[in-house]
Amino acid sequence: MTTPSGDDAGHSDEETRVDVPVSKAPGEDAEHRPPAFPSVGGTPTSADRAHVGAPPFEPVSDRPALIPAFASTDGASGPVLAAPVGGRNGTWRWVAALVATLVVVAIIGGFLAFLGPRPGTPSLVAQYAPADAALYAELRLDLPGDQRDRLVSFMSNFPGFADPSTFQQKIDDTLQQVLRGAETGLDWKQDVDPWFGGQIGLFSSTLAPSSGTPPSFSAVLAVEDRSKLDELVNTRLTGSGMEPEDYKGQTIWSGTATEEGGRLSFAVTDDALVVSSRNEDLKQALDVKAGDIEGLTDDPFFTAQLAGLHSDRLAFFFYDYSGVLESMPVPPTLMSDACTENIRAATNFKLLGEVRAEAGHLAVTMRSEVPSGGNLPPGAPNKRTSLAESMPADALGYVEFRQIGALVKFGVEEALACLAPALGGFDVGQLEQILGVSPSDYFDFLDDAAIAFTNTGGKPGGGLIATVDDENVARTRVERLLSAARFAATGGGVTIEEQQHGGATITVIRFSAGAFPNGETQSISVTVTGGRLYLGLGDFVTAAIDRGAADSLASAPRLQNALTAAGSENAGVVYLNVDALRGLIEGNMPAASRASYDTEIEPFLEPMTHFVVVNRTEGGINVGHAFLYVE
Repeated sequence: MTTPSGDDAGHSDEETRVDVPVSKAPGEDAEHRPPAFPSVGGTPTSADRAHVGAPPFEPVSDRPALIPAFASTDGASGPVLAAPVGGRNGTWRWVAALVATLVVVAIIGGFLAFLGPRPGTPSLVAQYAPADAALYAELRLDLPGDQRDRLVSFMSNFPGFADPSTFQQKIDDTLQQVLRGAETGLDWKQDVDPWFGGQIGLFSSTLAPSSGTPPSFSAVLAVEDRSKLDELVNTRLTGSGMEPEDYKGQTIWSGTATEEGGRLSFAVTDDALVVSSRNEDLKQALDVKAGDIEGLTDDPFFTAQLAGLHSDRLAFFFYDYSGVLESMPVPPTLMSDACTENIRAATNFKLLGEVRAEAGHLAVTMRSEVPSGGNLPPGAPNKRTSLAESMPADALGYVEFRQIGALVKFGVEEALACLAPALGGFDVGQLEQILGVSPSDYFDFLDDAAIAFTNTGGKPGGGLIATVDDENVARTRVERLLSAARFAATGGGVTIEEQQHGGATITVIRFSAGAFPNGETQSISVTVTGGRLYLGLGDFVTAAIDRGAADSLASAPRLQNALTAAGSENAGVVYLNVDALRGLIEGNMPAASRASYDTEIEPFLEPMTHFVVVNRTEGGINVGHAFLYVE
């Protein structure tokens, strides 16, 4: 039996899959390549094969089959079932039952193997990145798979991109302007496009200067036609002053690249042009590709999370926060050792992600480790909440997050630890006596929370709504804070009063008109009712209590479409009404700046309608889905 592959396997483009590199004849994938950026073909190396997942169907053992179920016959179009020894009907039924059972077991086993974790397949340029890369970014100018058509559709919403037939020309013109602006002396169509394979990788191991080591960078450009590149290099090397060096059979060229004296090294391999600001980094990249040392693509986290992304994308990025932090010196006089240790624990994680063009929007997917260690709270759980049902439908922005009490606890503890040297002999115990509880535990009654920002009639507003796990504790602690506010407000142009709104007692804090530059009276309202804490400007609280779900942000199609795509049960949401934000900015823009804005910036902002981020926790991994929508 033959295991189906490719389209026959029934996997859609949206599914995670493992692409097995195979040898391709020249021009074999021509129908999948844009004219200007053909993809790179080639025979897989041993390093390539090391990252290809095992096939989903493996033989259970090397024992002979218990039943030789199939035998070939002359002239038959296919195999037929071999005759049983006994020939009785009972034997036939037994054989049929056993064969059916084996088929079912094989299907279930294959299905489970397909669902199991499999390492992803790194791109060609990623195979040069070192294991200690703090940052890696990748651009796919070859626009693989469905990305060309979807990007053309996305960009058609912007000025100058309405005609799909001119899309490639605009890309070429943009790249030409980039080369010209960089003063490279190169022409895109004549010098670069003939050999370029469409993939660009950028990485650095030292982003922040430390111990006299300057930041470094390396770039890898995929090569489609090495002979064309060799011809360009030989022409440009004449009189350049760059010196050759043999390194393990590869020629490295090094020399001064800028008027300021900056040096540059490069090497041409069979599949890439590798350029680096440091000669040792270039040698390291070549060693990684040769398999002499481990690279980024040997990192289990990198390959495992890569499997959760699409093989066709516009861009890819990787960031090792701990690696960057290690290169940043921390002034010992500003932070305590405990603070520094906890900051390192909070940033000890890696993140990778992709950028894709989808129908009507750009999609960014990010996958990162959940930080652990120190006093960090556990990863936020996925939930479905009703907080958005109390928020205004025309909100400029909305943020929803989990475990607010645990986050506040962590923040207060870290602030006290970090400020310990500056606070000197400050006794936190005295503050605990005043509050009746440890400062870090004061808001431990809070669970989920959401914040909305509004602009009604040109007046900014908004507020917070949070669920509480103990309404009595919440009221007691909020009242304690209000009592302190009443004491501090005596004779200070601030009045505090209580209002009854249905079954809720709302405390309103009003500030005199002279307290703000615009001369308007401002107020803040707060209450605990119905298992929630409400806090907001103006009439935010009363409106939130009265608001029905049908008139709320929860019913807005813009937010719901993103939640449908990423998951209504999630660990957090960010929503920005780009339309409304743009209108707010334009309404407050100085007249002197408006003319240039209207002609140079506004036409490119106008198609953008809203931006949504939905975060989820999946098996110890934070998965963020960001969507930028256009119309």
